[in-house]
Amino acid sequence: MGSTLLRRVLLVAMLAAVPAAAQTPAVKGSIRGLVYDSLVASGPLNGATVELLELGRVVTTDSRGTFRFDSLPGGRYTLSFSHPSLVSTGFTPPDRSFDLTAGLDIVVTLATPSANTIYRRLCPGVRDQRTGVLLG
Repeated sequence: MGSTLLRRVLLVAMLAAVPAAAQTPAVKGSIRGLVYDSLVASGPLNGATVELLELGRVVTTDSRGTFRFDSLPGGRYTLSFSHPSLVSTGFTPPDRSFDLTAGLDIVVTLATPSANTIYRRLCPGVRDQRTGVLLG
């Protein structure tokens, strides 16, 4: 009889705890970072538009090229960025995907490829040092 009473007390205690656990807010994380332009500005990119594609959230980088997205649940995210100086050259920077663990704050750097990287992609093979690529 004692063990039956103990089981009932434990069951009631477990059921009473369920609503409290259900009300616990999900742990949120953040993504912060820097947008760097090695093509036009050769430094941090002020005024770049950074988009968190899965959530449709958009921020603009500050004077130091930094950005931040707060209150994010854990999951897989993709960041995209653009800037008028890059649009004028006809260049679209690549998106960057990564996993955010719930409750963590991560730092990412978004950057344009270097001029040499773009040249290698457009002109495979041995590069003559007297040649270049014109964007625009």
